[in-house]
Formats: sequence, structure tokens, C-alpha cells
Amino acid sequence: MISASARPSLPLASRRRRFSLTKSASLAFSLLALLTLAGLVLILLLQSLPVWRHEGIGYLTGIKWFYRAKLFGALPMIYGTLVVAFIALLLAAPIGISAALFTAEIVPARVRLIWKILVELLAGVPSVVYGLLGILYLRNWIYHLLTPFDPLSG
Repeated sequence: MISASARPSLPLASRRRRFSLTKSASLAFSLLALLTLAGLVLILLLQSLPVWRHEGIGYLTGIKWFYRAKLFGALPMIYGTLVVAFIALLLAAPIGISAALFTAEIVPARVRLIWKILVELLAGVPSVVYGLLGILYLRNWIYHLLTPFDPLSG
């Protein structure tokens, strides 16, 4: 009977060559990823130069957006994005932490495997799909929920 430790191994020179090849491939693909990222940043900068020449830094700090007058400011959009992200964080963080604690500490081992598979399936769905489902189904429910508080009703 041959034990696992008695298995014949590759000669040292062959292992070193294999490690060197793996190391070189990892380095090459890492550099390829960095070059791709640098290329994307360069393309974005070059394509946005006309806007920066025309608008300057005022584009980021401006609050007005009038197409016909050619006045553009991104500050309201940046602020809106940060507010929405903060609200999403306030809603999602307690749910995510609670689900993680529930899974790790309370759920029995057999159920934990099924629960883990379900969570991983949900994580695999792009967030755009969840947004679409929210617009299609939650919009009407929220509209009817908030209708009594219509600000135009006086």
C-alpha cells in the first residue's frame, strides 16, 4: 500500500521550471490587467478633454443644468448619487449583517448549505435586474402607499 507521502514527486528542476512559468504567467496577466486599466483611463481622459476645456472645474461644482444655454453642472447629480448610495447602505447593511450572523450562528448545518446556495444564486444576479424588478413591482406599491402624502394636495 502506497501512502500519500510516498507518492513520487517531480524532480526539483522540473518543479522550479513549473513555478517559474506560473510566476511569469501571473506577472504577465497582472501587467496586462494594469495596461488595460491604464488604457481605459487614458481613453476616458482624452475623450473628455473637450468638455474640460470648455467647462473647466466648474462642471463639477456647478448646480445649474440648462441645455439650451449650454450651462452644465454635475454637483446635483453627484449629491443625488451619494444620498441614494447612503440610503441604500443604511437599508442594506443591517439586513446583510443580520443575514450573515443568522447563517453563521443560528442556522443548522444542513439548512446552512441550502441557504448558502440560495444567497450565492442571488449574488450572481446583476443589480440591474433587481432594479428592473423594483421599478416594475415596487413602484406601484410605493406610489399607493405614499399617495395620501402628496405634496401637491395642499
